[in-house]
Amino acid sequence: MGIKGVIFDMDGVILNNHQFHVDAWKQFIADHGKTITDEEFSANFNGRTTGQALKYLFPEITSEEIETLKEEKESLYRNLILPTLKETEGLTDFLKQLKEKGYKTAVATSAYPANVEFTLSKLGLHSYFDSILDETFVKHGKPDPEIYSKTIAALGLEPGECVVFEDSFSGIESGQRAGTEVIGVVGTETEENLKKVVKSTVLNFVNFEFSLLNKD
Repeated sequence: MGIKGVIFDMDGVILNNHQFHVDAWKQFIADHGKTITDEEFSANFNGRTTGQALKYLFPEITSEEIETLKEEKESLYRNLILPTLKETEGLTDFLKQLKEKGYKTAVATSAYPANVEFTLSKLGLHSYFDSILDETFVKHGKPDPEIYSKTIAALGLEPGECVVFEDSFSGIESGQRAGTEVIGVVGTETEENLKKVVKSTVLNFVNFEFSLLNKD
């Protein structure tokens, strides 16, 4: 079964924005009089939805409060990254090649919808994707496979026909549990750590080796 679909996580894959999210969370957490360790952050924030992270910080939070605090945190993030917003090196050229070669493409992200629109619009990437799914499409965030299973279905493909690009351990687990091959994007995690859980890694998309997709 050949690869027909290529699916991209957004944060840490389409753009290298991990540190901006970390900085926004640190500011948000401090503003609310909370503290967390680096270990807690890695386990409960990386690759998770904003709602999941907020429930970790505030276990008794209501649905209405989550929506208000989501926008507070994500507005901090967008303001921090806007002056230097840029795609992962080589991404646009890679997407053009994928479309020329007939691959279907999608974004499958745990990100807040306003962040997805902000990112894809500012970078001019909307037209390169056949499907775009954000946190509102799922009940269960990564590492649950729901986001990737639904994205694969939206593309009209089977799991074995898709490759996922992911940067976080929770995202990698999500893609693997959905039945896809996952390529790790170095940034959020080191190459050494990623290679413990995936066969292949990339630093960016410059001169991407299409042999990694098992298709000429």
